[in-house]
Amino acid sequence: MEFDNSHDGELEPLIQIQAQECDIDQAITIDPLGHESAAELLSVPPEVSGEGRELEVDVSAQVASGGPDEPALGVEFDSPEDARAFYSTYAERIGFRIRNSKSFTSRVDDTVIMRRFVCSKQGRPSKKDPFDLTKKRRNRSSSREGCNAMLQVNRRDNGRWAISRCVLDHCHSLGILPNPSPSVQKKLAKKPWELLVCPAAETHQNGPVSFITPYNESIASAAAKVFPNVRHRFCKRDIFSKCKDKLLGVYSQHLSFKGEFKKCVNESETVEEFDSCWRSLLSRYNLEDNMWLQELYAIQQKWVPLFYRGTFFGEFFGAPKLETMYKFFQRHSITTTTLRDLVTQFDKAMVGQFEKELQADFDSSHTKPVLRTPSPIEKRASEVYTKTIFALFQEELSESAGFLMEKVTDGVVSKYHVTKVEDASKAYIVTHNASSKCINCSCSMFEFSGIQCRHVLRVLIITGILTLPDEYILKRWTKNAKSTGFSCEDHSVYQNNSRKNLTWRCNDLCRDAIKFAEAGATSAVIYKVAKGALQKAFAEIFAAKKGSFSNAPGSFQLF
Repeated sequence: MEFDNSHDGELEPLIQIQAQECDIDQAITIDPLGHESAAELLSVPPEVSGEGRELEVDVSAQVASGGPDEPALGVEFDSPEDARAFYSTYAERIGFRIRNSKSFTSRVDDTVIMRRFVCSKQGRPSKKDPFDLTKKRRNRSSSREGCNAMLQVNRRDNGRWAISRCVLDHCHSLGILPNPSPSVQKKLAKKPWELLVCPAAETHQNGPVSFITPYNESIASAAAKVFPNVRHRFCKRDIFSKCKDKLLGVYSQHLSFKGEFKKCVNESETVEEFDSCWRSLLSRYNLEDNMWLQELYAIQQKWVPLFYRGTFFGEFFGAPKLETMYKFFQRHSITTTTLRDLVTQFDKAMVGQFEKELQADFDSSHTKPVLRTPSPIEKRASEVYTKTIFALFQEELSESAGFLMEKVTDGVVSKYHVTKVEDASKAYIVTHNASSKCINCSCSMFEFSGIQCRHVLRVLIITGILTLPDEYILKRWTKNAKSTGFSCEDHSVYQNNSRKNLTWRCNDLCRDAIKFAEAGATSAVIYKVAKGALQKAFAEIFAAKKGSFSNAPGSFQLF
């Protein structure tokens, strides 16, 4: 008789199984490598005696050794469906679920002669190509854990079905999950965004302070639900771009409107000033009934700078425009439609971007900008800020020379009016607390951008404060923004020669060395720079060690 495996492919290996009443030395053995033949699947495995001799077993003479509710070799059923129902009842009582697995049919009459049922956690998750877009599949987790528990029944000559193989041991914990608790049921009833924990509400606040999105009311509604305590605003640039289409007729008929419109939005310092300028603009160009402008006025707090200047966005007025995602893809010719090609091209683009960033970091660390003034504030800023941020700060410092200062309140907390030399009608209020060294301006540039404004810098210079307070130097804008180690000043507390601090210093240097190697190996150009810097550093270390050890009693040379 020949047999055909008409269902599954490769058969999984079976492990050692044991009848309920047999001794451990009389365990039934299966080929551990899983080299099963069809004939072996349809026969009862040989028993192994304590001495290792194989004994032939007569299936027809084999009787059930277990109770009526537990699988055991030789237990008979009227049909494979009855066997499955028996195994399913057993599984429910023990605490697992089953599913159908392999089956064999006879080539003589095409009838099923073997059925196998396995634990639902049998097998391993299949490996799928994530870039294959021709198949639609759900993104779900797998319950497969490689469990070998199973029950196999074979058809006998008398037409009944008997258990020929079974594995009772599981590789996972047993137990059917109970009904969800009230708290779990409450979570299941929530919307997906309600299950998210807002980072701003946590005490940890690696969470975002603010974020910007294109103008879209649906996005605004979702943002309020997902990030209720994070400041959200619409992209002003996006709104101005939409104005080109919404106000196309106005822009073409009145060439001066665009400039006046942007000035009203960008330069208004108070709510009253903005309202007055807005109404005047609409009246002058007869736009009181324009629906688009009415819509923008209704959401003014979401996009007009006046209303969000007190929140940090890390943005600079007048700075070069940031590259949009579309421009980035266009510049790197990432225009293919297949996901595989898109990811490949994007990775190449990011490598190039990373190299440019490394080059910019190197330039900031190894080149000195040209100073415009002899001010110690400018010198200090040039030492700590990156090249780009220093250029913005230097512009603020230079422009501060065009302002006049008048003290209006004296004492521990002093207030100053700062006005332009050519226009004293608009005054900025700078408040300085001498005891806490706190200084701020009504323009809120530091709160919004993270660098001090020209008005504060004017007050610092005239009042004789010749250095920029450390509280107003954000690490994110400095040359050491990516460094997570201690500063040189912090290292002073670790200067004793204890074994513990020696280990700490070694570990700290190893961490820095790994970062150095990763950054230095990104390209041939950067590698040469890194190699030269490393050789110079070694030379300085050797010189320092030679000087320190030669002056110490009992000194020795390590190199």
